[in-house]
Amino acid sequence: MKILHITTIDATAYLFLLPILKGLRAKGHDVTLATAPGPFTERIRREGIGIFPVRISRRLISLWDITACLRLWRHIVREKYDLVHTHTAKAGFVGRLAAQL
Repeated sequence: MKILHITTIDATAYLFLLPILKGLRAKGHDVTLATAPGPFTERIRREGIGIFPVRISRRLISLWDITACLRLWRHIVREKYDLVHTHTAKAGFVGRLAAQL
């Protein structure tokens, strides 16, 4: 199964989601994380998790959100994910909108 996880910042993935992402990989799933590049991005890559860099604003509403939604939508269509899982409120909104499109 091809799975995309979406979160606003890489720290969320590294500090909270990494065991889940690694566990899914260990079960044979193709796992990618869509997140803003940051200090934990390379550490996550070294664990074998693919990274799709996308900036999702942490503010209420931003032009970045439209750009992020379109980039995510194109990525989801191109990669044909079976499952899109979102984390954090803002990434949840933008990610679900992109997946629904």
